[in-house]
Amino acid sequence: MNILKWPQAEEQSIARIRARCVRRIIFMLLILTRGAGMIISAMAPEGCVVRPTVGNSFTTLLFLLAGVYMILLAAGLQMLFCEKLSIIPRILCSVCMWALVALASFYMLLCWAFAVSTYEEHIHDNGTLTISETIGLLGDPSYALYEQKGMFYARYLRPADNESDDDVSISAEEYSRQKQEAYEAEQAETFANEESSIEDHMTPGERKEAEAEQERWQLLTDGYQAIYDTLCDDGKTVTVVNGAKSDSTYVEVDKTEDIVRFLVYDRRSENDLCGLYVYYEADLDRNGEYNRSNARILDMYAVSDDGVVVSSERQSWEDVGTEEYRKLTGE
Repeated sequence: MNILKWPQAEEQSIARIRARCVRRIIFMLLILTRGAGMIISAMAPEGCVVRPTVGNSFTTLLFLLAGVYMILLAAGLQMLFCEKLSIIPRILCSVCMWALVALASFYMLLCWAFAVSTYEEHIHDNGTLTISETIGLLGDPSYALYEQKGMFYARYLRPADNESDDDVSISAEEYSRQKQEAYEAEQAETFANEESSIEDHMTPGERKEAEAEQERWQLLTDGYQAIYDTLCDDGKTVTVVNGAKSDSTYVEVDKTEDIVRFLVYDRRSENDLCGLYVYYEADLDRNGEYNRSNARILDMYAVSDDGVVVSSERQSWEDVGTEEYRKLTGE
């Protein structure tokens, strides 16, 4: 009986050896494919990336080899464990094992589809290509224009609007500037439409009040700008900080490592012909911050509604001020 089973056992042993050799060959191909992909990525010239077609090809080959290796491994395990069982346990063992292989294969297929669909390339006739990147299965793609650099690589040029955008005359800086201008124009149009919609629903009294507030704010801002232009000649447009209320606004004029000088709007003059501003200086702490309540007065200014700036030469609230200042303010 043992003599009759010997040829069959020898054939099974040879089959196992062959299967083991094939699995090792597939595993070595997996390692070589992964290594080749890493070498190509590492050898990319400065400013270049690996083209998506190359990356997708390596990804597809890796998943294909991994799938074949998994099937061969499952077949080897079935031959090793299930063949020793009786008929019914052998069938159950085989069904369970191949069900797990099917689930793993389906998961790998989803991973492959996600990996190869993340990046796609669209080749143009002028030697460029547009690479689209999609984050997630339902995400919107983003585009970038590249210059072809041989079979494996592409050099980044700028963002792109769509897959057909191939204008190489537009630099990355020019593209960003155009997009910024378009965004600002869109925001301005949206703001104008919102203001128009609000004004359409205003009563005459509310509209008059809004116009008066806008005029008051414009006078306040113009006063800041007029004093700043008197103190500095750099042509800079001032930025009014905390402009929700007139008595909480201020403008930084100059800032060094140790001190900061700033203007604060005080009030309208008694004759209501000009705005009054106080010019302060404060010390900065180690964090570059300062307390406005501890600031020193450097001067006080009056700005008429037609833009005339007059210094009072006052450095405390008790000082009277110059004659010109008193005449302009009526104080």
